[in-house]
Amino acid sequence: MDQIQEDNINQDESLRKAPKLYLFSSWYRLAFILFLALSLFFVTAFVVVLLLTKSEGLVSVPNVKHKYLVDVFNALSRKGLKIELDMVDMSALGKGYILDQNPKAGVLVRPGQKIVLIINRGSLATEVPDLVGKPLTSVESLLSSVQVGGKTANLKVGEITSIGTNEEKAGIILAQIPRASEQISANAVVHLLVSSGPVRPGFRMANYVNQDIDLLYDAFEMRDIQIQYKIQNVNDKKFHGRVMAQYPAVGVDLQKGSAVQLTIGMFSEEFYHRIGYELVRYQVSADLGDKPLEVYIKDKQPKRRRYRKLVRPGEVIQTVVRREGSAEITFESNGKVLRTMEIQENKSRQ
Repeated sequence: MDQIQEDNINQDESLRKAPKLYLFSSWYRLAFILFLALSLFFVTAFVVVLLLTKSEGLVSVPNVKHKYLVDVFNALSRKGLKIELDMVDMSALGKGYILDQNPKAGVLVRPGQKIVLIINRGSLATEVPDLVGKPLTSVESLLSSVQVGGKTANLKVGEITSIGTNEEKAGIILAQIPRASEQISANAVVHLLVSSGPVRPGFRMANYVNQDIDLLYDAFEMRDIQIQYKIQNVNDKKFHGRVMAQYPAVGVDLQKGSAVQLTIGMFSEEFYHRIGYELVRYQVSADLGDKPLEVYIKDKQPKRRRYRKLVRPGEVIQTVVRREGSAEITFESNGKVLRTMEIQENKSRQ
């Protein structure tokens, strides 16, 4: 009996102790979680303080891309950055124009660190000779005589397009791209529009692929042929402003007043460079129905027409114009200016 009572007492004591063990275990887990939280907090705080301490004295690299060195030199010097120049020669850009930079804008660096700027030197550029009015047979010798930096520029004849004209005999140059006196670099290509002799009845399509659109507008306007434009985005800048496809095909005869469809390559650019091709669009207003619409451009060259068509209300027209430097583009009807668009070279397109 005494043994039984003793066992019951021990069992009761075990039951009374069990909750205490459970309670102790709960507090232990809570303390452990609190310890982890505090540890994480102090580690995070230490990292933040370390980063803030390390960033003291750093400067942010400014964005100088697509600007001129003369405009940003002082700002870079005030930040303590050492400027290193990497020169290239591009005739379509102004002298001292920054094409790229390293480190990129926004990078934190210490004063005294080097920043490399890729800029246009422009010293190895020369003027295009005036070829208009000269025989095609003399072009190669004229181009070979051009010098750049004391060496032969090695200019080449590009695409040659022929068109009939009663004003000039066959083989005489009517127009050129780049134009006379434009700045070009060595190994540049000059495209030509050449007379094929007296005008014949009708108009026969030639091969215009790869030719400069600015030359072709004059050629088609001479024969009263309208151009309808399609646009094709290209990844190679050498096709910028060039004919990629044509309709009708080579050899098709057209009548006066007919239209041709030309697909023009357009290279996406972030800024308006010194020389460029611009895609311009215009939506005809409701009150302009069945009237002629003309697009003119004026830049360093005299004002010239680059689009003409009898339009319908609500119609959206588009054309491609070539400009040299800043330009003013006007949309006109019967001598009345409907809209003016200004382009400033080396400015953002946004």
